[in-house]
Amino acid sequence: MKDGKRHFEVMEDECVGCNLCAVVCPVPECISLRDLAPGEKDLRTGLLVSDKYANWTTHANNPMRTVDPA
Repeated sequence: MKDGKRHFEVMEDECVGCNLCAVVCPVPECISLRDLAPGEKDLRTGLLVSDKYANWTTHANNPMRTVDPA
């Protein structure tokens, strides 16, 4: 609740970019995601984005992430 009304917000420090929030959000076009460019700073982690392919399963905020052994 915020100001007596229901309030929802993305907890960016826990966001892994899986898109689930945008899929289940009942408010149309309320949440949007975008790709981060290589070399851009990921504000959720403070890390620079690599040019190697990655997705939510490898994101640093994901406690169950998989790590490429190579």
